[in-house]
Amino acid sequence: MFSHLSRLRDAFRQKLPDPDRSDRLLGAVLIFLMCLMLVLFARHAIAEEAAPPEIRIPDRTDILA
Repeated sequence: MFSHLSRLRDAFRQKLPDPDRSDRLLGAVLIFLMCLMLVLFARHAIAEEAAPPEIRIPDRTDILA
């Protein structure tokens, strides 16, 4: 039992993360997040333009006037 656990522990210790793979994964995640932000920003802009004038979100100039 203990020898089995020690073999598992040694196997996990030998599996060090590959830095190239980690960099690629981080790059892919960052690109995905940037695309998601772009899509959400575009949807917000389209929804604001399509809204009737009476329910549009006021600009700062409208609030200050």
